[in-house]
Amino acid sequence: NDPAFTKAGNPSASNYFHGGANTHFDVFDSTYWVPSRWDFTQFAGIMSTSLFTMKPGESVRACIAYTAASTLDQFKRNVAIAQKLFLAEYNGPSVPPSPKLTGVAGDRRNTLYWSDNPEKVLDVMSKKIDFEGYKIYRSQDKGATWGKGVVDGQGRLIGYVPVAQFDKVDDIQGVDPLNSFNYLGSNSGLRHMWVDSTVSNGVEYSYTITSYDTGDPAAVLESNESSKGTTSSDINLVDLTPRTDPAGIVPAQSVITKSPTVGKAVMKLFVADPAMVTGDQYK
Repeated sequence: NDPAFTKAGNPSASNYFHGGANTHFDVFDSTYWVPSRWDFTQFAGIMSTSLFTMKPGESVRACIAYTAASTLDQFKRNVAIAQKLFLAEYNGPSVPPSPKLTGVAGDRRNTLYWSDNPEKVLDVMSKKIDFEGYKIYRSQDKGATWGKGVVDGQGRLIGYVPVAQFDKVDDIQGVDPLNSFNYLGSNSGLRHMWVDSTVSNGVEYSYTITSYDTGDPAAVLESNESSKGTTSSDINLVDLTPRTDPAGIVPAQSVITKSPTVGKAVMKLFVADPAMVTGDQYK
């Protein structure tokens, strides 16, 4: 019923396609199309290969890439991406792995801390370390939903707003230029611990952490984010229920003695997981 596919008032497929098993579309006469929606006078098809030499009796194995675009510049970028995929043995842009998340429930607070291994992983396609930041999500229904939803123009749920986000201090920040629903951070600086003090005792909360990369607008690659955890057996998901501290509990304490001859940094120490305190001295 699309008027763009109507020829002389007859939308029959036979007006536009070969008969029988040959279903190739091959009608490019712009008089059959609605001018406001289609302009086939500007269509172009290009087939090309690189140079190669063949002797009589030899064969060459070829890989064919199909690309399409609305502008020449976009077409060139798409061809460049296809070439990169070929050279990477068809391994597309990789996503930094999610870090290992550990959680500690406290009195009206949940403390999270995580590993930094995603910050050291090489992207198999770009051959660069393109890690950019972490996003933390919180759920009160065992991960069925992850907080405030993000919807597109048609009201479809496409994601969730993280309760905390930490990203590298660099030129990557703000909205992803290739995905207006993806926020890349505000140059907050990386952290590996976060305390959620907006919780109520006796309520179970689920937390998951993801990592994401910078993306590459020049190569038309938007930022990629690792998967959220789905069960507590996943390394990046924990379930925590804050509760009042037992009577008589002694908070974990620490004392820093600075060496007078080494370094000028100002050190602060926060005990994220009191159960890990051993009573030993560390240097």
